[in-house]
Amino acid sequence: TSGALTIASVWAALRIDEPQAGSGSASWPAREFVPQFGAYICFGVGYIAYSPLGRGFLTATIDGPGSLSESDRRPDMPRFQGGNLVKNRKLIPALEHAAKAENCTPAQMALAWVLAQGEDIVPIPGTKRRRFLEENVGAAFLALDPSDIETLDRALPPETVAGPRYNERMMPFIDG
Repeated sequence: TSGALTIASVWAALRIDEPQAGSGSASWPAREFVPQFGAYICFGVGYIAYSPLGRGFLTATIDGPGSLSESDRRPDMPRFQGGNLVKNRKLIPALEHAAKAENCTPAQMALAWVLAQGEDIVPIPGTKRRRFLEENVGAAFLALDPSDIETLDRALPPETVAGPRYNERMMPFIDG
């Protein structure tokens, strides 16, 4: 549409000669950024995918609203609140099934999905423990074929995820 900002229009307007990387949240359930990947690749720009494990949700270790500590900030995020978390937890068995078939963890499968989106896409999962870092690195050794990706995509269409990524107070800082 006229006046719409795109990666190409911003690049042209700023006359960027050698952009290095763009970034955004990208994970199996948060695929609203996937259409942008092609544009990044077209311009030789890498994409840094933060929160590729859906704030830990895709590790399949969050069982319900009571499984997060009081000091955890995720309960302030709509996807981790009450009924949304209960609904979203019902989506995890598909990931667990796919992981079992590949003899890996759900976290590794989720990261492998992000890696399979393109070679210029680099997920940066956060972790506090070395064992999780080592587990995450294992995702780089999984080779998902197009049918694996299609199976995962069909198992969890983005519109089935309950709740927005952030609360209303935070959205202007994310999408504004």
